[in-house]
Amino acid sequence: MKIELFKYTLVSLISTVLICNFALNLQASAVTIPSGYYQKFNGNLKYEILNWNENEPLPWYIPSWVHRGDVYTNISATLIFTLSDFGPNDADSLSVDPIPYFDVNITNINGEVNFTAANLSNSEIAINLILGYMKFQPGLFVRNNMWDELAAWAYNQSSVERSWEPGVYDNATVIVDNNTLNKVTYKFNQTTGLQQKTELQYSKTTGILEYAKTSCGNYVLEIKIIEQQRPSIPSYNTSIILLSLTTSILLILFIYKKKNNELIKN
Repeated sequence: MKIELFKYTLVSLISTVLICNFALNLQASAVTIPSGYYQKFNGNLKYEILNWNENEPLPWYIPSWVHRGDVYTNISATLIFTLSDFGPNDADSLSVDPIPYFDVNITNINGEVNFTAANLSNSEIAINLILGYMKFQPGLFVRNNMWDELAAWAYNQSSVERSWEPGVYDNATVIVDNNTLNKVTYKFNQTTGLQQKTELQYSKTTGILEYAKTSCGNYVLEIKIIEQQRPSIPSYNTSIILLSLTTSILLILFIYKKKNNELIKN
């Protein structure tokens, strides 16, 4: 009888693990993530604004430079991005198709959404928030299997001819730190024009932007990530654990009672 009970308990524990994994997978992104990108990304990114010029709005433009709207926000507010699709890159940005697209929600300090847009390309987001430099616009989420190519693209932006002013070049000091175990950092210090200064820090494992500090003219933005993909080692929330354990206990009781009834009949 003890052996039978042990077998039922083992089956129930295995069921608990399977239920937990099933519930966790339900939380994964509904978007199919192409090869080369971090496969366990759940599609949700949230950043805290550490610094922002609150004195004037940020005009937001689509890639053809049509005005989409103005962004008003505050220090300590949040930038929220939800993966919506993968699609073609924008012409003025170096990348390999397909690139991620996101729904964008930017809140004020009270949590009220004051700018929202659907299905924007990663490069459009990068260009408007200045999370890149010239044609290097890595934005929020990059492939985690091509750090050497990304470094080469970044270095190639050190001297770029202006498309609107042929013969005139914008120059910048470019630093790429690929040597840190889990991080990749890009730094751009423009010595001409609007004197853009940008620092971008990515996770080597996920390809997700974790920290950014950027300025250009009167524009200032500093952000850090506060919510991203689920960890590689699952950390199940309490409700999932309780549901799984309850199901397992009920399963044990049901099998145990059924077995007892069979023994009584015999």
